[in-house]
Amino acid sequence: MSVFTERTSKKIDMVFVLGLITLFAVTSLALVLIGAKQYRFVTGSMSENHQLRTTSSYLAEKIRQNDAADAISICDLQGTPALSITSSEGDVTYLTYIYFYEDALRELVVTRQSLFSLSVGQPIIEMQDFSIQLVNDSLIRAEITDTNGKKQIILLPLRCSVRKEES
Repeated sequence: MSVFTERTSKKIDMVFVLGLITLFAVTSLALVLIGAKQYRFVTGSMSENHQLRTTSSYLAEKIRQNDAADAISICDLQGTPALSITSSEGDVTYLTYIYFYEDALRELVVTRQSLFSLSVGQPIIEMQDFSIQLVNDSLIRAEITDTNGKKQIILLPLRCSVRKEES
């Protein structure tokens, strides 16, 4: 083998190895970029779903826990539609109000004699809008709008009838 072919062969081997390393680096970079984009999409979807699912699960569980005769009602709480849940412990009657105020779903537990403001309710989850209404005496309809503007309507069936009351 001549010296010329030997040098050419070494150069071709070197170019091939460098090309292979470059191809590996470019492919690796492309995979990382695709993975990062997919990760951003998945975490964004999870965040959106978290608000809607948390709110609907929270409401459904509160209603299931308190589904008894005359325990659940829809009321107007200082001009705001609210879900009212009545419970008693001993001689004391407690009212739990679930309502939308200042960009959050809130919960407030008070006694019948309590004076309160809507701002003192415990924020449960941030959202853009929330409405609740009575469809019939055994079905409640809630409409939830998350912070991104995505809406969800949930229907909450009851075993006991619900009443519309004036507060």
